[in-house]
Amino acid sequence: MTQAKPEALVVEPPTTAANVYDQTSQTAVSPEATDIEAQKTAPADAPGADSGYDDEAGKSLGIAMFLLLVIGFAIGWIGGNTGLIFIIVPIVIASTITCGCCCASNLNIDPRVKRWATATLICLVLQLILTIIAVIIVMTGATMGDTTGATAGTGIVLLVVTQILYILAAIFAGIFTWGRKCGRSRGNA
Repeated sequence: MTQAKPEALVVEPPTTAANVYDQTSQTAVSPEATDIEAQKTAPADAPGADSGYDDEAGKSLGIAMFLLLVIGFAIGWIGGNTGLIFIIVPIVIASTITCGCCCASNLNIDPRVKRWATATLICLVLQLILTIIAVIIVMTGATMGDTTGATAGTGIVLLVVTQILYILAAIFAGIFTWGRKCGRSRGNA
């Protein structure tokens, strides 16, 4: 009995059209359309060409933040408790921009521009904390029957400081939105 040797198994790659995964269009295309280098924008014409960052990134979030701050400032002077909403929502927007999470994760914002959102966030958080402290001081003084006026004086000082922080937050939000080239030298702008 002679045993036959198994022959070497040679596998050739299939060349039929059914096995080729070419997803390109088979229509006639002009040579200019296939030249990718010719389609690229010239570096001097590209937006944000100096830094590689998108100058328009996050602008809509900045507009929303600025408008909420201006409306909240006006409502705060008219009266009403809805002003707290107009502090918390810009805090959320500014923190989203600053940390780059959620809807701001895909934004290519220059770190110098992000600093304005961070400044807005710091002003708003300080304002919220000082507002809570002022309310606690004034309420405590009112319930204890403070007749010296020290509680009212402290409340007024804290009110003035919180309003200054509110105005600074609106200015920083405005610079984040519309003043993106602030601080850049003329050669880089």
